[in-house]
Formats: sequence, structure tokens, C-alpha cells
Amino acid sequence: MLERHGHTFPKTDDPLGPLARVFTLTRSLIAPAPRKIKVASNFVCPEHLRLGYEQLLLEIEQGKDLSPRASRKQRDSKVFVDKMLADWGVHHLHLGSDYIKKGKNKGLVQGNKEILFVYVTQDYVHVIGVFDHCSWAKEKVLQVVHDNWPELIEVYRLPRDVDIAQNITELDRLNYRNSNINTFTKIGDTVYFTPGGGLTCGGLGGADVESSNIVLRATRDLGKWVDTNLTFITDALKVRGVYDAEDELIFEVSKFILTRTFTIQTRNTKMRIHIPSSDEPASLVPPSIAPMIEPNSAKYDYISPTVLKNIYIEPVEYSIQTV
Repeated sequence: MLERHGHTFPKTDDPLGPLARVFTLTRSLIAPAPRKIKVASNFVCPEHLRLGYEQLLLEIEQGKDLSPRASRKQRDSKVFVDKMLADWGVHHLHLGSDYIKKGKNKGLVQGNKEILFVYVTQDYVHVIGVFDHCSWAKEKVLQVVHDNWPELIEVYRLPRDVDIAQNITELDRLNYRNSNINTFTKIGDTVYFTPGGGLTCGGLGGADVESSNIVLRATRDLGKWVDTNLTFITDALKVRGVYDAEDELIFEVSKFILTRTFTIQTRNTKMRIHIPSSDEPASLVPPSIAPMIEPNSAKYDYISPTVLKNIYIEPVEYSIQTV
């Protein structure tokens, strides 16, 4: 997926970093899907930005790709970690009305001195307000979310009897962010802690690392299961006449990310093995993100593992997608 979006795949023996960057990318890109729009009370778009703003609203409602309006750093070879998004869960979009015609940023929307901050969910884009390029840590941004849609960040609210010793300044927050240090944000009498999931010491999004660890733990658990049941799997393939002693078993990682189901594919004979589990199907990313992980929806069809009494083997007609 990283290479498909123009990024280099980090060369490392530790899979955590590259996998976390996959989740970073899926979160930073607003998946094209029709969404309704909610606008913060008292928001008035500046007149000189109105044309671009109205174009953006139409693009949102029609489910257009909003990436041309996103960060200029999306063109970097290394996946960009938007630290405001990681800290507060807030995206920024440019409000130009024309596209850049040449250069590295060709095809992106022309920018202005101001940008629009939004909070995006599966079904809605919440318009927070227009801010300048120095407002990445401005408390007012989260204040607007708190005042208009507190349910969006309720899960990140600390118990009411918890307080912080002192409020930090906007500059302090920005410096802490740049040093990958997470901070509390106090809005009125309410204290929030990293509504975007926060940052790790290594500068990755905390939520992205958490999702990556789920995948890596699943990989280890599956490896142990295969080792224990290898004879059984081999016999089942022999019964179907598709056993190849030189074959490899490969974990379908993209399918696990999208469905939390365990399937492995034989590289040579192109057979898929569905593995029973007591866990209900789920996903590590919102449904609208699924096409970014795997463009071919047929590749993440699944059989609910809770209904399987045994492994289920079927032929597949495509190769495994590299995440």
C-alpha cells in the first residue's frame, strides 16, 4: 500500500514501523465516500475563501477524493505523521479553488494563508473553523469540538474529579508535540487526553502503533497455530489433491486488517484456508478506508470464523495483496 501511494517501504527487520505507517497513511487520507456536513455554530467562512469552501462542501457531499486539499507533505517519500491529527484527531484542508499546474505539488489544490480544520467520521465531516498555519496547537480548535460535538471526544475525557496542576501554553504544547510528548488539554472544567490517540516516543501515532501490534500478535498466534496443526493442514490438502511439498503458507494480512479473520494462502497451489475462531469479525479501520488497504473488495470477502467447525479450503484466483 505504501508504494501504491508513492511512498518508499522502509528497509528494516522490525515490521512494526512499516506497518504503523500503513495505518498512519490510512488515517491521514480521508477515504472518498459521500458524507454529510456539520458546521460549528458561529462559523462564518471568510469571503475570500468562499469559492474554495463551497467547492469543498460539494466534494464532501459527492464523496470526492479530498487528498488534493490535504497536507503538501503527502508527496514526501516517507509517510508524513501529522502530529495534530495524531494528538487531537483533527484534519486540515486547503481552501483554494484552483489546482497547482506544475512542480512537485502538481495536482494539489493551491493553498492560502488560512486552512480549514475538520473532524472526520465515517458519515460526517465536522467543520471546526478557518485558522492560520500557526494554529496547530491552538486550544480553541479543540474548544470548538468540545462546544459543538462533545460526543466525538467523550471517550478521551478524564474522570471529573481529575484535574491538571497547570495549563500549558500553545507554544509549550507545540514543542511537546514536536518532541513526541503527549499532553492533557483542559477545556473549561473538562480535561482531555490525546483525542487522536497520541504519539509514541518514536514519533508514530499511538493508535497506529496499537493497531500494528494487534496485527503482529495475530501473526505470532497464527504461526503457533500452524506449527501445532501442520500435519492436519497437510492431510487436508492431500485429500483435495492440492498438496505441494515445496509450497508456502502465507498469512493474508490485509484480510485480517479488514475483517479480523484468520486466513492463509498457499503460494503455489493458490488455495485459501479459513481458520475457525471464537472471535466475531471486525475491522481495524473504518469501512470507508477498506479500499485503500485492498482495492479489490472480492479479496476481503470472508467466512465468519465462529460458524466454522473445522478449517475450510477453497481455491483463489488472485495473488496476495501486499499491505
